[in-house]
Amino acid sequence: MACTGFIDESGDTGFTKIRNNSAGGSSPYMAMSAVVLQPASQIAARQLLDELQEEFGKTKKWRHATDLNHNQRVYFCKKASELNVRFFGVISYKPTMREYASKI
Repeated sequence: MACTGFIDESGDTGFTKIRNNSAGGSSPYMAMSAVVLQPASQIAARQLLDELQEEFGKTKKWRHATDLNHNQRVYFCKKASELNVRFFGVISYKPTMREYASKI
């Protein structure tokens, strides 16, 4: 059966100047996440997003977790975990990627 995947990244893209306790710069972490859905699950996910948008009182489509408060994020995660989908997440500590960073 065909599936659809959605991938997103989070964190600053910079590798040359990484923020630490004494200097500013990009975030020391890079995160990537994905969700994989079958067609029926994609319909259910869209319905859930529409329901939550109304429940949260959002007048325009929200696309980012920063548009939600903490309780809304927790509730969203709880409801999303009830969907028949697969979630994947990877978090990398940038200082450990120094050699690889020059290749990307």
